Amino acid sequence: MFKQLKAIATMGAMTVALMAAAPASAENFQERVWSAPMMTAMDKNKDGVVTRQEFLDYMGAQFDMMDAKKAGKLNKSEFMDKKMMIKTYDIMG
Repeated sequence: MFKQLKAIATMGAMTVALMAAAPASAENFQERVWSAPMMTAMDKNKDGVVTRQEFLDYMGAQFDMMDAKKAGKLNKSEFMDKKMMIKTYDIMG
């Protein structure tokens, strides 16, 4: 009985810790993606601003990299492929 209670308490503590860490992870991801290196990569004419067209061109190139089958669409496994995400956003270091 004591071992079960201890296991339940440990799982509960881990769950609370993971829930507390989730917002920080999302915030960290946002800071890394929407960053100076990302802006530099998008700013093709290096004028210090990202136009709508530069943004769309950059994201379109990312889509093309993720669309391994060149089908013009992404299925769930292509969209969620972590290796491809790392390759796609390799400027984040």
